[in-house]
Amino acid sequence: MDEVQAQERRDPGGIAWLTGVIDDHRSAIEFDLIKLGLRLRWLGTDLLTWRDLLVIVQNTFTDTALYRAMNPDSWQWSLSDHLLAVVADAVITGNWMQSKDGQRNRNRPKPIPRPGQEPQDKTYGSGALELDEMADWLGWNVEPAPTKKVRARDARGRFLKTT
Repeated sequence: MDEVQAQERRDPGGIAWLTGVIDDHRSAIEFDLIKLGLRLRWLGTDLLTWRDLLVIVQNTFTDTALYRAMNPDSWQWSLSDHLLAVVADAVITGNWMQSKDGQRNRNRPKPIPRPGQEPQDKTYGSGALELDEMADWLGWNVEPAPTKKVRARDARGRFLKTT
């Protein structure tokens, strides 16, 4: 048994996952199949087996409609765009380090925002919370569940008499 067959046995449910993808992104899959000369209505026949469609969907390229549908936030940025942003950030940071601000470690430049990434300087609220409000927010003011009474035992595990 080769590694691919072993992986397939470890990861069952390919068709179940695939039907979910078809339900969520049907038109994108149909468009990509048309570009390949195939039709989704042929699924389950010798023209397009379930395995064929699974391989097509799992190996979709960044320029396909399915990739754009599954990655709506990041599909516009290619590898070149990401690398260019890294280079630009490095140049900006290098210039900042040579400046008076950089030598005093203040006014650090912000990196170019990447798609799909949350800003790291996100703040929550506008000020300090009262202790009771913070405890409510954290869920600490929840009444504990009633505990069952536990009878005391001696060193041998026998119940002690209580009066």
